[in-house]
Amino acid sequence: MPPRAVDKDSRVAIRVLGAVEADRAGVPVPELTRARAEVLALVALSGERGITQHDLAYLLPTDGITADALHRRVSDLRNKCGIAIQDLRQGQNRYVLAPESIESIDAELFVNAVAALPAEPTIDELDRLMGLWRDDPAIGWGGPLRGPWERVVRTRATLIDHLVRHPELSGSVEAERFASLFPALPELATVRSASTRRNRLRPRLLVVEDQIMADIREILDSEFDIVPVSSLTEWNDIRDRLAVDGALVDFHLTDNSDGYGTTVIAEHLRRHTEIPVALMSVAVPPRYHDQGDMRVKYRLVDIVQKNSAGRLNGQDLLQVARELVAMNDRSRVNRLNLWIDCDEYHVKSDSLFTGGRSTRRDSVEKCGREAEALRLKLRSGALDVDALQAEVMRFHRNWGPGRPGARF
Repeated sequence: MPPRAVDKDSRVAIRVLGAVEADRAGVPVPELTRARAEVLALVALSGERGITQHDLAYLLPTDGITADALHRRVSDLRNKCGIAIQDLRQGQNRYVLAPESIESIDAELFVNAVAALPAEPTIDELDRLMGLWRDDPAIGWGGPLRGPWERVVRTRATLIDHLVRHPELSGSVEAERFASLFPALPELATVRSASTRRNRLRPRLLVVEDQIMADIREILDSEFDIVPVSSLTEWNDIRDRLAVDGALVDFHLTDNSDGYGTTVIAEHLRRHTEIPVALMSVAVPPRYHDQGDMRVKYRLVDIVQKNSAGRLNGQDLLQVARELVAMNDRSRVNRLNLWIDCDEYHVKSDSLFTGGRSTRRDSVEKCGREAEALRLKLRSGALDVDALQAEVMRFHRNWGPGRPGARF
């Protein structure tokens, strides 16, 4: 028997690229609680194959949900929200949305549209796809986006690759908003930098210094907006809402801080942001052979030398500050090389303490080969820096802090 015809106004539009929403003819579905929305999202993302009760329970952000509690959520979606969820295998709990009852699922539209893009899409095509995203779904999910979410995340990465390589990126009407939804994704650094510069009259610098802040302001105030930090307390207050183009960090921060400027602040900036950093220091600590070692470890664009009295040469400081935020090809390539060197350094360093010998060796060698291949591209004469930025960020996703390739 053919499926019963469903009135167009009774079909459900489901949106998961942001907070989970559902409506019929523009009217929100009633009683769609967060718990029910989580189930709906996973069933919707699973498509016509559906999802088993076991996988559904495992992938929900709620820990330890019982079979009875899960069954109640599915029943409530059917009976209270009016969403037609079928059991594909009667009595075996494999759930799927009844296709005739669905108007659209934004994630499915997104995945299919990205797959259909030409090799060189127009910026308007990319804008339309970015426009489907209302927010980062991970914010309200309460756990990692696993299972059927992974296809969406991979497709988003494909869209970002198209975006950062696009010659008309500056003409996008959606890129700035889209990049703001994912502030932790380093591969969107190019987009954020471009949009930030358009919105600011002057670059913004984080300056971490406790003794000569007035001197630094006098040197830099004519060209930069300064975000001052003079203690770890101030740093802890600001670190999760940084909106700066570069950072100048004092090595010691205080006379007795034992290098908190690097061990706490520069390390946080390395691990958790794409902000270019320069260090201010009287001398390179004796545990480093030279400045190069320290620069690679903390991904430092440069080290500004203080004199024995703790003062800075104003012209040297201004030149380094300019280099932190410069967007010419040479400066950008220098910073990309730092990303590669820094990630490779930490992969080698971590391999001394983690995993079996052969696994460590294989991983270090693979990282080294990929790093050298990228360096060769960066040394080539014909540079497409936006495309190279995307490649370096893919390398960083795999080998950087907490990334899969860096685990042994």
